[in-house]
Amino acid sequence: MATLLGAAPFCAVALAQEAWPSRPITVVVPYPAGGSNDVFARAVGRRLSEALGQPVLIDNKPGAGGTLGTGIVAKALPDGYTLAAVSSSFVTNAAVQPRLPFDPVESFAPVAMMAKGPFIVAVRSDLPANTPAQLLALARQQPGKLNYASSGPGSTNQFATELLKASAGVFITHIPYRGMAPATTDLMGAAVSTC
Repeated sequence: MATLLGAAPFCAVALAQEAWPSRPITVVVPYPAGGSNDVFARAVGRRLSEALGQPVLIDNKPGAGGTLGTGIVAKALPDGYTLAAVSSSFVTNAAVQPRLPFDPVESFAPVAMMAKGPFIVAVRSDLPANTPAQLLALARQQPGKLNYASSGPGSTNQFATELLKASAGVFITHIPYRGMAPATTDLMGAAVSTC
């Protein structure tokens, strides 16, 4: 799920300004370029730019499971010109990180849901598993030999895979990445088993 967030008083401040938008809008994507949030933000940004008559700039600020870029937006002037394109890890970060540089409830105002979709499991082309059942059977036959990539510790794809591992009784090693775009690149290059 990808959602646009603005700094907390965004709605009141933006409505009070008659000329909004009178300058470019920045959408901070707290993940690397090429991931789903980046793709959604760029598609929405193009449409917003056309509809509002102002440039919409996409600024990738990956790091700390999305917390780095989201923190930049939390500190931005709440005038509607700096938005964050976050995913469901925005919620999980609050649960797993002891100190965030912002209050996830008080620092932001939701603006729009951009997209939602299912989790998808992808495997290397040379892995002898074409179905989830075959992948789990292979993991049972080779405990600890398979690994999986995630967009980082505490990410929803890590949580989903850990839940799958626990419910299926398999051991697959977690390899955290700074986003799914670099993880997918390594999957295609056979550096990881699955993501």
